[in-house]
Amino acid sequence: MNYDFGGLTEILAQIDDTSADALVAAIQAHSRIFVYGAGRSGLMIKAFAMRLAQAGYTVFSVGDVTTPAIKCGDLLLLASASGETASVLRYARIAKDVGACVLSLTARESSTLASLSQRILLLHAPTKDDPTSGAVMGTLFEQAVLLFCDAAVERLGVSATDMRARHANLE
Repeated sequence: MNYDFGGLTEILAQIDDTSADALVAAIQAHSRIFVYGAGRSGLMIKAFAMRLAQAGYTVFSVGDVTTPAIKCGDLLLLASASGETASVLRYARIAKDVGACVLSLTARESSTLASLSQRILLLHAPTKDDPTSGAVMGTLFEQAVLLFCDAAVERLGVSATDMRARHANLE
């Protein structure tokens, strides 16, 4: 297999510490966290939700049947490489209208999503429409989301023992 992981290494190297610090600060400042992304980006952000739950945070994945209404004071974390995914933009607008904080993981600083967000966490990755990326569709963005979010969990400072105690036992 001849996959270029160097592209991912380069993307992660461009993330500044202030982005990770901003994500951690936002998580710690909000009592309820909502996450959403479409497609594979959605799967990556759901993995982050799982880790946040294991770290002891109240977290919901938008679209699940038990997800409550988002309210003023809540945090909505969105993932969209292009920053133009229709469902992501719809949820950003709803959250903004009710006074929730909107943070976005995106590859496009000048996107509609970026304009709707209080803070963007920029991942300099090719989108699925970039034929020069050397990776299948949005793979590098999706992988960067997963690794960036896992690194943020490390910065939360929750011990592995505490996280393990909250790990699902109905598997």
